[in-house]
Amino acid sequence: MTGNGWETFSFIVVVVPCVVMVELSILWGALDIGRPVFRLLVAVLVAVFLGGLPPLYLKALVEPTLRDFLGWSSVMGFQATITAASLLVIRSCGWRLVSGPDGIESLPTPPRS
Repeated sequence: MTGNGWETFSFIVVVVPCVVMVELSILWGALDIGRPVFRLLVAVLVAVFLGGLPPLYLKALVEPTLRDFLGWSSVMGFQATITAASLLVIRSCGWRLVSGPDGIESLPTPPRS
C-alpha cells in the first residue's frame, strides 16, 4: 500500500466483514443445538474461503502470489480453529445459543441437593 487513506479505508472495509463472518459462523457452529462436527467443518471451510478474499482485493495494488492466498487462508483457518476450540469448552459447560426442542435451557442449572 502506498499510504493513501482511501486505500487503507477500503482495505479495512474488505477485511473486517471477512473476520466478522468467520466469527459468526464459528459461533453458530459451536453453540447451536445438536452435534457441532458438521457445522464446525463448514465454518472452518468458510473461514479458509474468506481468507482468499483480501488478496483478491490487493490484486489492484500488487499482484498477489500463491503464498499470499495461502497465508491469508491459513491465518483465517487458524483463527477459526482457535475460536471453535474455545467455544467448545463453553459448550461443554452446557451453554447454547437457544434452548432445544425438549426445553433444554441455554444456561446450565445447578443440581439440587
